[in-house]
Amino acid sequence: MLRVPTKALLMVAALLWLIAGSFVCAVGVNAASEAWTFNMAIGFLVVFALFFGMFASICRRHTKRICAYEPELMGITKVLDPPAYIILLLMVGMGASARISGLIPEYIIAFFYSGLGAALVIAAIIYIITYVAICEELTSGFDKASDFYHRFS
Repeated sequence: MLRVPTKALLMVAALLWLIAGSFVCAVGVNAASEAWTFNMAIGFLVVFALFFGMFASICRRHTKRICAYEPELMGITKVLDPPAYIILLLMVGMGASARISGLIPEYIIAFFYSGLGAALVIAAIIYIITYVAICEELTSGFDKASDFYHRFS
């Protein structure tokens, strides 16, 4: 299993959420076969606000868990806890099923997926900002940056 410095799991999470968010947002944008209406824009904002609130909370919870790990190196699968993997699989499965089934109109997929994807991308940015802040805090105790990097080699 690939092992990384424990705090780097925050960047792994950021990458995971950024890829997922970009893909979901692209599906939403591509589903808009016509110009967005005012109602679709409102729908986007509502979906974004709901999911961003949820994802911000999840980011905080996972950041606390990751920062509490004691070993300096962790496997990249520790980026999420087991319940998060189950939720991830359920969300992907339900989303793909809803989209492929054709039961949901394209305009709903457009604003829903766009809002969901945008919220995931912003959550990824939160992980990146947190990682940078933690690295600045960690490196402030070293005389040179090379001292910090040698700690993990």
